[in-house]
Amino acid sequence: EKYVRSAHGGTGYAKTGGNYSASLLPIKLAQAAGYDNIIWLDAKEMKYVEEMGAMNICFVYDDKVLTAPTDDTILNGVTRDSVGALLRDLGHNWVEEPPAIDQIIEDAHSGKLKEVFACGTAAVVTPVGVMHYKGADHTVGDGSEGALTLQLRETLTGIHAGGSERGGSGVVVLPCGAGKTIVGMLAMTRLKTHTLILATNITAVLQSRINDDPPGVRDFNRQVSRSTEAIIAKMMADRK
Repeated sequence: EKYVRSAHGGTGYAKTGGNYSASLLPIKLAQAAGYDNIIWLDAKEMKYVEEMGAMNICFVYDDKVLTAPTDDTILNGVTRDSVGALLRDLGHNWVEEPPAIDQIIEDAHSGKLKEVFACGTAAVVTPVGVMHYKGADHTVGDGSEGALTLQLRETLTGIHAGGSERGGSGVVVLPCGAGKTIVGMLAMTRLKTHTLILATNITAVLQSRINDDPPGVRDFNRQVSRSTEAIIAKMMADRK
């Protein structure tokens, strides 16, 4: 209600350091007051929900899942895109319209708003149980994680780890020497009718801890880089 993360004409749509730094003080103040993060409203009117922290935020109703449309103030998040593709694949109505904060709060009290979740690279899909607005707490549902939020998180993390039937062949295990392996996630995984974007770059998950000295770490990183470039090249060739 006081601070602004991004405004029209700025770089709010980009994953840049400046966009993160602008959120640090308000988030610190929110945490000092006992909350986990902050929900950002639009800079012009302070009426519409845009993001949460450095993540996108979504509102679950019986007939739709609502999130703000992307523009120059809102990050067109890869996880956001993945969630939208998954929801459509699961038969849900994915709606991109500006969520009015007053309506969101009213719907939380009436019970029309069933769940709220944030989504991002690090958070994946994270539930929001309570929103503080205009000096009062407003509970979503019973304050616990909702069924759809849980389903989305488990499906996405299942795809990441290669354990979901929706992931197809999107996970490739790459050898990297010394008995170590990494799991490289393809940037795109096909659903029934959609292409699910999992990451803007390949994410490496170490399955055993690396205790090499710095030159060894650099060698490892170079090998990962070469492997990911090969994966991306093959993926792009397959799409042609």
